[in-house]
Amino acid sequence: MAQRLTEYLEIADGRIRCCRCSADICDRAENYKLWVLQDRVPITEVPGAGDPAPYGMAAELELRRYCCPGCAVQLDTEVSLPEAAPLWDFQVEDAADVD
Repeated sequence: MAQRLTEYLEIADGRIRCCRCSADICDRAENYKLWVLQDRVPITEVPGAGDPAPYGMAAELELRRYCCPGCAVQLDTEVSLPEAAPLWDFQVEDAADVD
């Protein structure tokens, strides 16, 4: 039995997978964002975002889009510094939490 994590992600048999196409992504203890397709663009290239400097934000911010490697459905987005590691959406502590 699978446990739904987000609209498009679930855990089944100790693995995170896509709910849409069942693509196996990674072990449940890992940050799935390290194993999926990533699209990164400077925030200044995002239509309507404008220059972040007047708001006291770092100009080097980037928009990250994370997509399923099987069907390319968008799983998440985040705005971050280019050198920062991807944020964790969730962390599963142990086997008693799912399955």
